[in-house]
Amino acid sequence: QNPEVAWASREAPAPPPGPSWTARTAPATAGPRPPEAAMAHVGAVREFNVKQGFGFLEADQTIDASKLEGAPEDAKVPAGQGIFVHSTSIRAGEGMVPSLESGERVRFDVQWTQKGVQAVGVVREDGEEIRPSTLHRVELKGVCCGLVDFWSESRGYGWIQCEVSRETLRMHRVPERAMDLNSMKVYVQRQDLAQNLKELSQGLPVIFNLYWDEKGLGATNITIGHGIPLDREDLNTSLQRLDKRLEKLAAASKENRQAALGSLDNIAPQAHVKLLIPKAAVGSVIGLKGQTVKKFLEESGAVRVHVDDLAKQFGVDGAQQGRARAIGVHGSFSAVAKAVNLITVALATDPEDAPGDGAPPPDQPAPRRERANWVIKFMVPHVLVPFVTGPKNEFLDKLAEKTGTKLSPEATNDIPAMGMIDVIVARGPTKGEEGREECLDILSARIAAAVGATLEPRISALSPVPKEDKGAGKGADPWAG
Repeated sequence: QNPEVAWASREAPAPPPGPSWTARTAPATAGPRPPEAAMAHVGAVREFNVKQGFGFLEADQTIDASKLEGAPEDAKVPAGQGIFVHSTSIRAGEGMVPSLESGERVRFDVQWTQKGVQAVGVVREDGEEIRPSTLHRVELKGVCCGLVDFWSESRGYGWIQCEVSRETLRMHRVPERAMDLNSMKVYVQRQDLAQNLKELSQGLPVIFNLYWDEKGLGATNITIGHGIPLDREDLNTSLQRLDKRLEKLAAASKENRQAALGSLDNIAPQAHVKLLIPKAAVGSVIGLKGQTVKKFLEESGAVRVHVDDLAKQFGVDGAQQGRARAIGVHGSFSAVAKAVNLITVALATDPEDAPGDGAPPPDQPAPRRERANWVIKFMVPHVLVPFVTGPKNEFLDKLAEKTGTKLSPEATNDIPAMGMIDVIVARGPTKGEEGREECLDILSARIAAAVGATLEPRISALSPVPKEDKGAGKGADPWAG
């Protein structure tokens, strides 16, 4: 699952300009190197987990720890007993994420902590900085997108400017030092291209799996990402025009809101919104034999409400799909907004324990109780998040203040599409029905309008929908791109 890559395979030099191979450096994390005499202990690495960033050493001789600051008088570590070591206590070479290999001979000092003796200032037995003989790949689930920043056809390697944020990478426990190396650029080599792809070129949009190792971020399974990411200047121009059309909706009164939603229907043939919900809550949306989702369709006028298979859509192992599912809602702007409200209310209730002798009859839904607060998560294409939130989160803050809700963009590791799909979370008190309706009407319309006016025309042009799929309820789904 985490293949080891020979160190020599990453030694291709990079020509200027741009980040060079030798430029993959970061400041040392363990402070200045102490005098050799201070590192009085010699031993071997018992084990080290690169992904978790810690492991254990074994000293050759018993360590008298009683003289360490804060240690009890009888503190000692017998030879062969495990001594905890964290990656930040390893003195790695320049441009390296610190790591150790099992059996490696090391020299180190110790300090006393609340959990006992811990190794610090770890170097090789000869006193030199740690430099592993292999690179240990830690692969992240899901897919990312980006642009090829540099490619050397003769040397068969290059760099990708990745469309993934530091916050998202932190959610996946990527070390800060791995992100700092090469200014977040992602290393790519020819052997990691997909089978049908032989070369890359500067400016080419690509989709790939992301990993990190001792030398920073890297890409594998690279394929061409048709139309993603989009031309930012063209995208921003489209969004500026759209923003003016949405001003009336944001300012509309409750009585005029439906008319304002209806005026958006000429933006796209259908509005599309996707919601991220817990896997365990899917039953609350579908209902017994589909009764609940049928009710949503009837009451809202939406054309289609369905559960999406994220693993299939983003091409990852089904076992990696995680704890969440996506609910797709399609129809007119007013119908989508109504359906989103109905789904939110359904998610804000829990099945009650049946009174008396047991559960209700199998053909009847279980009674439900209302939660104190509602919460719903909108899936938003990464390139559209700045538009939905507004500069410095200005739009969301104003909408939250007006409706008495809480709105915020958040990172998540439940979507196997790092750097492609983000989440905007809306939450509020269940009793505030009017505020909830206004908030979700405006927010769902803004997201659907942004997708319909920008992404959908481009994706439809690249991947036309087959004629047999153009019937009612089966319009082009831009998210499938």
